[in-house]
Parts: sequence; structure tokens; C-alpha cells
Amino acid sequence: MAKRETLKKTLLLLFSLFLAVVLSEAALRLIYPKSDIFPAEPEKDPVLGHKILPYQSGHDANGFRNDSVVGRYPVVCIGDSFIYGNNVPRRKAIPQLLGSMLGVPVYNMGM
Repeated sequence: MAKRETLKKTLLLLFSLFLAVVLSEAALRLIYPKSDIFPAEPEKDPVLGHKILPYQSGHDANGFRNDSVVGRYPVVCIGDSFIYGNNVPRRKAIPQLLGSMLGVPVYNMGM
């Protein structure tokens, strides 16, 4: 009888842990943008060397790390992983911080 109770408690614990992980994952996906959670995989490009496909992992229609393309931008940042914002949330990337400081939209063309 003791083995059966131990088995029940172990299964309940495992199910509780599984449920906690699944609910945590779902909550994080609701809170954070896709581009902050899922890294984009660059594709080979004959002209650019590599590029990110449009709308992949929260990128815009041009394949850059922006919410969307809204027409003309007074400031465009072109660069490498520092401009792209590797390992930081999109809102903390250099172009977004610059846009906040200047009060104008800034387009992030970092790769």
C-alpha cells in the first residue's frame, strides 16, 4: 500500500511540474514579442550573403527587426549585431533607444 501512495504522490508531483512549465511558457509567449524569444535563422542570399525572411520570428515585411514598415523614416540605422540588438529585447536595441531619445521613428536595418 505504501508503494502505491508513493507512486501517486510522485505522479502528482511530475504532473504539477509539467503543468507549471507549460503555463509559464504560455505566459511568457503572451508577454514578450516573438523576436525576443525565438531567434531568426538567416537564409543564404546571393547578393547580401545572408538575410532574414520577412515576418520570420517577429521581423517586419523586409526581414528586419522592427514591428512593421510604416513608410518613411527620418533615421535609419545600418550595421551589424550591435545595431540589430543581439541578446537584448527589441525595445532595448540601439535604434529603438535612439528613437525614444530623439522622439522620431528609427528603422533598424542591423543584421
